[in-house]
Amino acid sequence: MLIDTGTINAVPSAPRVVLGRDPAQTADELLATASGSTDPDGSGTVSYGYVWYEDGVLSSASSSASFPSSATSRGHTYQVVVTPSDG
Repeated sequence: MLIDTGTINAVPSAPRVVLGRDPAQTADELLATASGSTDPDGSGTVSYGYVWYEDGVLSSASSSASFPSSATSRGHTYQVVVTPSDG
């Protein structure tokens, strides 16, 4: 009989996300600052992944903490989803 043992990595806690420039002007870069996630089992350093949406539709303009002003337009709504990861 073969017994395999492993460790399950616990998920980091949800971050606090602050959006800079709210409300933003058309020429403003949008900036999401994430912080405060903790790694409950100490298995790694917490980093953040960013997914941006324009009017509820996934945008390919950015996958980082900043969304360029060149990709924004007046009258649209922008949202960012931030996901913590400890590898």
